[in-house]
Amino acid sequence: MWIEQWKVEQKARLNLLFAQNCAHATLLSLEDVFGWRNPLLLRAATNLEGGVVGCGETCGVVTGGVLGIGALLCSQEFENRGAREEAILRLSREYKSWFECRFGTSVCRERTSVDFSKTRGLVRYLLPGDKLLKCAHHIGQAVGFLTQRIRNEIQSTRRDPGHGVAEVEGPLKPHCCFTVFGRLGPAEVEADHALAWATAGFAGGVALSGSVCGALLGGILGLGLHFGYDPRSLGVAGITAAFIRGHRNLVRAPQPDLPREAFARSGALAGRFQKRFGSLRCRDIAGRSFSTFNDVRIFLQDSGNCQTVLSWCEEEARSLVEA
Repeated sequence: MWIEQWKVEQKARLNLLFAQNCAHATLLSLEDVFGWRNPLLLRAATNLEGGVVGCGETCGVVTGGVLGIGALLCSQEFENRGAREEAILRLSREYKSWFECRFGTSVCRERTSVDFSKTRGLVRYLLPGDKLLKCAHHIGQAVGFLTQRIRNEIQSTRRDPGHGVAEVEGPLKPHCCFTVFGRLGPAEVEADHALAWATAGFAGGVALSGSVCGALLGGILGLGLHFGYDPRSLGVAGITAAFIRGHRNLVRAPQPDLPREAFARSGALAGRFQKRFGSLRCRDIAGRSFSTFNDVRIFLQDSGNCQTVLSWCEEEARSLVEA
């Protein structure tokens, strides 16, 4: 039985206060509604808070929602894997578009007007509380919209007698985010195909929007898998300690010996990426936009620049895992 809509929105707001991480809160809310648990995905998503590890880019409510779309549709019945991919992409684009129309932007720094990489920005976000309450209001509406759309998608697949048996294999062919992520956590991704499908909506810069580079997101998800956490396993005290530790590492000057902590490692990866490629965004690096998964895959094959980005992200992220 579905949870009433107002309860979904209320739960999402409470999850934000509990998890202290917008991407985590979005995924926790989807788990609550659909009776689904995936601790590995929550660990991977740790670093998406604050517009991707505090960089102020795509809001964690959006990226967390896109991960949830892929993971939830993974187990539904589709004619084939290509049809599942297209459903994930369609719903991810619809969700991101709705978010931007509703709140004016999906870019964290534009929506909150704070810089999470600076101590004063974090303090301003928390005090006097208007920014935090604004995010709580937005996450409630966003999760309410998203759960309704996912429900509709699930019901439509169940009504269509032409759908075959639900497949649990990985994506049809690798894309930018999955390529890097799958290489950083091969055992986990092989054992849990929902992890692979969760990344589908990150191809081409979050739902093909050209925002944060999919290869960088794959590296950040991989670092989250190694250093992140499932908030349900920590409780409020543990989450608060992780929040303080992570944001302290985020605002500190680069250290020669990085702590083995999610934000420290992912922040270093994002900073190195910005320095190496001049931008975090897919559209700036690729110099073009994409409309389908196939566009991305063909471009990845033909573009020496993107192959360089993929290799660089894998190598840098791996070095941060092993250091």
